[in-house]
Amino acid sequence: MPAPRGGTYPLFVPSPRSVLVPVLRRSPLRAPGAGLLVAAGAILAAGRAEADLAFTLAGSVLLASLPLLAGCSLLHALLLRRRFRAALAANPGEVRGEEGRPLPTGLRAVPPRIPLVRNGWVSWTRPPGRSRFSSGSHPGGETLLPEDRALVARQEGHVEAEDLFGAFRWRLRLTAPRRVHVLPPRPAVPVDTLLRALASGDLLSHPEGPREGDRVDSRPYAPGDPARLVLWKAWARRRELLVRTPETALDPRDRSLLVCLVAGPGDREAAGVARLLAEELLPTGRARLAADGSPEPVEDLAVALAAISRSAEARHRSGEVLTLAAEAIRKGEAVLVVCPATPPPAPGPLHAAAGSAGELAVLAVGRSAPAGTSRGPLARWLVREDPPGPTREEMLEGLAPLAHGAVRVALADLATGEVVPLAGDTGRFP
Repeated sequence: MPAPRGGTYPLFVPSPRSVLVPVLRRSPLRAPGAGLLVAAGAILAAGRAEADLAFTLAGSVLLASLPLLAGCSLLHALLLRRRFRAALAANPGEVRGEEGRPLPTGLRAVPPRIPLVRNGWVSWTRPPGRSRFSSGSHPGGETLLPEDRALVARQEGHVEAEDLFGAFRWRLRLTAPRRVHVLPPRPAVPVDTLLRALASGDLLSHPEGPREGDRVDSRPYAPGDPARLVLWKAWARRRELLVRTPETALDPRDRSLLVCLVAGPGDREAAGVARLLAEELLPTGRARLAADGSPEPVEDLAVALAAISRSAEARHRSGEVLTLAAEAIRKGEAVLVVCPATPPPAPGPLHAAAGSAGELAVLAVGRSAPAGTSRGPLARWLVREDPPGPTREEMLEGLAPLAHGAVRVALADLATGEVVPLAGDTGRFP
């Protein structure tokens, strides 16, 4: 910034909002506590002004209760963190499960019984989630609710404790040297429907017929042919044994392909589809998988699932696996790119490699919101509802730049279980 004529710079004065907001966020005092503090001060001031003994005692008691509530909740948080660390040191263990499902970890840390305090909990930031401790017949049992897929060797978060009135909430930093492996939820979508993105022309059988093709041709009978394939009507007319033969269609699941998972914001459904493809295709030995954060293709199912979970840490490097996909296409391989529908990856690397000898299909995965269901900010705040996601038309509009040339693009809408194709200029999604 250039200096004024006098040679001095103007004094920077921060706004009250920029100073108060960070302080209030770190302060254990909550809105009910602030209200109780203001009410206690007002009652005490009124009692002193009017020389009213009842108001003075009431205001004094309310003011004295604030340090008591703060001290009890802080003591609860300190003891809970100490007991959790001791239980974790005795049995570190490993947590394996699925995103969104409660996971009993087997760890037992009994919360302290302190009056005027609710049971504490642990809020995790890496990976996101929350740990609750039971208070029934088996108190202290930890149940972890993961909010995102993850593969980490150490958890980071905070121990939180709050008083009965919600006046104070303490957050004490906590790190847990515990391995956590959380998989994305597996969607209920048939694999055959997804793999049609790599099948076209003679490689695709009739959708109402068997996967190996319909029997549309005939040949002379040979010893060993099953009797159910014999054309008995032709034998009755010409006394010649003929048998049916299938067409040349191939099962798309029998083809070798490279599945590439592109991570990014809103990739929960895409990661679930990648897990579905890995669990169905990798055990057959006809597919490999690569993902952002683990760009080297792997064939082992356990390593592939770990790569899918680890991709959550590579969202800031979204699209790095597309370089590997472009190289595989140039070598003549079949590549299936699985990516989030919103926002989709940049079309540049895919369009540059689409004209090579290999085949490329992009499967964008999302969950559409019904049209006309959006609510105003006030209504969402009253019902505490998140803003609705994009509609199918909005997702298709965002994917339109990808459907260009030989790139075949399809939208897998997990809200309805349908796969909606998009056609490029010369390529066509079957």
